[in-house]
Amino acid sequence: MPFPFVLIFLAFPLIEIFGLASVARVYGPGPVLAWVLASAVLGGFLLRAAGWATLKGIQESMRNGEAPLADMLSGAAMSLAAVLLILPGFITDALGLLLLIGPLRRFAAAAFSRRSAPAAPRGGSTVIEGEFSVVADPPPAPSAEIPPPPDRPA
Repeated sequence: MPFPFVLIFLAFPLIEIFGLASVARVYGPGPVLAWVLASAVLGGFLLRAAGWATLKGIQESMRNGEAPLADMLSGAAMSLAAVLLILPGFITDALGLLLLIGPLRRFAAAAFSRRSAPAAPRGGSTVIEGEFSVVADPPPAPSAEIPPPPDRPA
């Protein structure tokens, strides 16, 4: 099963390089280099802003007594979009720009949360029982001192 992933992992950079070279052949290397640099700068700014916005959203959700899962997933999608924009290539830029669209980002976050949510227990309770005992005085820790070497006659 790992063979397709390895093939995709190795082929994807080649496809990106071929795409950059093809566009550079048509429009020249200047606009392509400008696009790559502009998308990397935009991705850097977005990565920084996404972190602060995610932190603020999580704090607000927790202040309201809600689970911050939606904010965390949206922040993760924004961070992924920023990283995709930082990587050079038109395919990664297109995927990053798609993740910047709010409804698509929320759809992707919802799909991910549905796939990764733990299954609810069937029947039964979610209470985990156990026993414990309180130790009044913990045993003394072993001494870390090294005894001096025995005296030898000279």
